[in-house]
Amino acid sequence: MSNSTNTHSLSYNVTIDPRPRDDQPWCEVRGEVDQNVFLSYDCGRAKIKYMSPLGEEVKSMSTWDMQTVTLRDTADLLKEQMPDVTPEKQIDKGPGPLTLQARMTCWREDNGGHTSASWEFGFSGQLCLLFDSKNGFWTMVHSKGRRMKEKWENDRTVTDFFRTVSMGDCWLWYHTFLEHLEKMLKTSVLLLLKDPGYDAYYDKTGENSKDNLSFVVAGWGRGLHCSED
Repeated sequence: MSNSTNTHSLSYNVTIDPRPRDDQPWCEVRGEVDQNVFLSYDCGRAKIKYMSPLGEEVKSMSTWDMQTVTLRDTADLLKEQMPDVTPEKQIDKGPGPLTLQARMTCWREDNGGHTSASWEFGFSGQLCLLFDSKNGFWTMVHSKGRRMKEKWENDRTVTDFFRTVSMGDCWLWYHTFLEHLEKMLKTSVLLLLKDPGYDAYYDKTGENSKDNLSFVVAGWGRGLHCSED
């Protein structure tokens, strides 16, 4: 994925725990914009924690109810598939059962604005399998992903589900979030410009002039910048 500061990404990290402990969710989803977490969703109990100003904006978005349904469908599918894709040597082994992680990301490429999406799958923090939603290619990056790859690359229903959610649903959400995000960034920049301590935020390296200002907006510190034209 492109690292350009002008390119945004939307990701959802889904964790499935087949045998959760007391009061622990069997499914948790963390939403991220540009790798910054904006919400955590317990899809088993339908509980949401908003973790940033953008997360608070989600409350008023008409697409959020649709998102929760799709995310729950994704979790249900992963839970259903888990017995068939878990490495045989890992079944009922070790101090506890493996957890299944899936990360869906969609973004816009710099070259011509083409859209892209992908999935990453793994067990208990170990990345095992990649899926390129655009071309439908599966790539195993760890031996624990062998059963998963063999099962899913030959299952048209599963493959179509992952492609539809990442290239369709994720993109609808991406554009909705981007509208809110750009509005928030412009508001933040205007507040900084009006602040008496404005110079403290100005990049004095000489690479920027007051006709091309670059800010790291508070609360979005990892690589999310906004320029004033």
